[in-house]
Amino acid sequence: MSYKKKKILAVIPAKAFSSELKNKNLLKIRSKTLVEIATHCCKGSKLIDHILISSDSNKIIELCINAGANSFIKRPKKLSQIKSEILSAWQHSILTLKEEKNLSFDYSILVEPTCPLRRSASLDNSIKKTINNKLDYLITVSKVEKKFHPQKQFNIKKNDLTPYIKNNDNIINRQELNYTYSKNGVAYVASIDKLFKTYTLNFNKLGYYKINYPTINIDNKEDFKLAKYYYQK
Repeated sequence: MSYKKKKILAVIPAKAFSSELKNKNLLKIRSKTLVEIATHCCKGSKLIDHILISSDSNKIIELCINAGANSFIKRPKKLSQIKSEILSAWQHSILTLKEEKNLSFDYSILVEPTCPLRRSASLDNSIKKTINNKLDYLITVSKVEKKFHPQKQFNIKKNDLTPYIKNNDNIINRQELNYTYSKNGVAYVASIDKLFKTYTLNFNKLGYYKINYPTINIDNKEDFKLAKYYYQK
């Protein structure tokens, strides 16, 4: 497969522990776990060359391999804690794959299982935009409704209601506001060379790909119920 002679690695990070929603990555929608849904989405890509599952759970690894993942990395405990950084786990996956199987890639796409509404085409379009524009890093974003605009939000401090944005005392009509965009978790794409030269995901050449369909990033029971509703529709 590949794109413009660049080899693409998909990494599915799925640790066993989750603080707010127990066994989150093993929750099921239409008889498929979230990790299986993520794997199937990667399998539907026309550009991804290799699908790697990174997990500390043997059950999650087995499910993903059976669903079509090409290989797995057993994630160490220090990268499977509640405060473990996703960047470190991502780098560890790529480096371990290189050391154990001598497989190298030009770009990697991170596909988190907690965003089950993603489409394979979105993965491919994100990869294309990253490579075409020679970006270090790209994230997928969704448009935010104007009623949630920062200039419409407030803080409560000692029973006082104050504007979230300082010195923003004027009430602004919704029509006057520009749209804002939020990260939705559908995909993160990075140049592997740049990925190993950073300690943060705030890259200099940061790009975006806009998603125009509903997405849910599952953190709690309410998110999961909503994701099931949209998925089944």
